[in-house]
Amino acid sequence: MKKLTTLIILLMLQFRIVNAQMPDVYKEVDQILCLVDDIENVIQGWERFGFTSIGPIDEIIFKNNMYRNDTTSFSAKIALAKLGEANITWLQPGNGNSYFTDYLKLHGPSAFSLMHRFSNKDAYEAELERITSKEIEIVQQGTIKLDNIELQYTLFDTYGAGDYVLGLLHAPDIHSNLKAQAPFDGRFSQYAFATNSPEEVSEYWQQIGIPAMNVTHTDVWEKRYYGKAHDFDMKLGWQRHGNIVYEWCIPLQAPTVYTDHIEKRREGIQHIGLSVPDIDKAIRHLTSRGFAVAQSGGWGEKGQPGSGRFAYMDTDRFGGLMVELLWSHRSDN
Repeated sequence: MKKLTTLIILLMLQFRIVNAQMPDVYKEVDQILCLVDDIENVIQGWERFGFTSIGPIDEIIFKNNMYRNDTTSFSAKIALAKLGEANITWLQPGNGNSYFTDYLKLHGPSAFSLMHRFSNKDAYEAELERITSKEIEIVQQGTIKLDNIELQYTLFDTYGAGDYVLGLLHAPDIHSNLKAQAPFDGRFSQYAFATNSPEEVSEYWQQIGIPAMNVTHTDVWEKRYYGKAHDFDMKLGWQRHGNIVYEWCIPLQAPTVYTDHIEKRREGIQHIGLSVPDIDKAIRHLTSRGFAVAQSGGWGEKGQPGSGRFAYMDTDRFGGLMVELLWSHRSDN
């Protein structure tokens, strides 16, 4: 009995140590960083969609930043926004050499990075040390001033194995002056990715403490792709950590919006989810404004509690990020 008690205590201590290595900032995403080539057009598109909590465009200079161990300076246009509860930063690279410019040339306008923010500098530096100790390299790093706020950032070379760029910030909340606003009484629900290699991606992110994917394969009814019936198929990988949900969309049979994204941009952040109380009303409004329903269908037993519907609205041309409208059938519907 004594040996068993000792073993349990040791296991509990080990569990606490492992979990202590994962800072709480990973339970939230501070912002999605999106790279664009026409920031004015991107803003106009999202305003037409119904997101209006968007700040002004700022032109800034990144001085003495490090890109793959070389010192570099470059310019960029930046605009901050809230798409529902999701913080967005749109960045249009200007003159100079940067990871932003090179990534944009290779992938096109894209949701580039998920960034996690530290308000404490010591905690930020401790996390840099923890990540680099796992042989994950820093690809770009520096300090900038935005609206008289000094912001330190680090981008890790995680795209190749993890399908998105992990970013860390030491800064106050630069989106705090923007109101969390979404059309159609929508509620932000998920960050979502398109990938062809879920097992490898899951294993890669587990090394820093992000939970493993739970992969599901759900029957979908009334499948439509750009208005036409198609027998597409996909699996979904779920990672739940703290207050955030990551959905990994794994195409099995084309056509799908996930296959389109991978063929156009390679794997990466593909959409955000927005739960709405009336999906038909939202679709009618958006199609009247020129947004096509790219992919749609339903899950569960149609018309019964626990079932639901989804519709991807084609906002891809405005920065490489789609919106998935989600509606769930509840017992009180």
